[in-house]
Amino acid sequence: MLERAFTAGVPCAWVAGDSSHGADSRLRHVIGAWQRGYVLAATSGQRLSAGDGPKRPRTRLGGHAGTARGWRTRMLVRRRISKPADLTYCLTHAAETITLA
Repeated sequence: MLERAFTAGVPCAWVAGDSSHGADSRLRHVIGAWQRGYVLAATSGQRLSAGDGPKRPRTRLGGHAGTARGWRTRMLVRRRISKPADLTYCLTHAAETITLA
């Protein structure tokens, strides 16, 4: 659906989705390939390969390999003031010029 919308020229700078969308690496790749930003919820245990390390494979939370030049993929962790132990994780993909501040 997103590919059809991007191809048709529907204006869109960002895509947002829940954790089922955040777990879909193909969806993240499609959005990134079209150079659109995203904020997708992720599960706390979502880990991806970060390549082989000297002693064992390395993993990292969220994101994906192959981010286009000028774009950055990050894990955003949000904590509620009323429940500090209650964390929400989101994968973000944005132009390097975009800041969180």
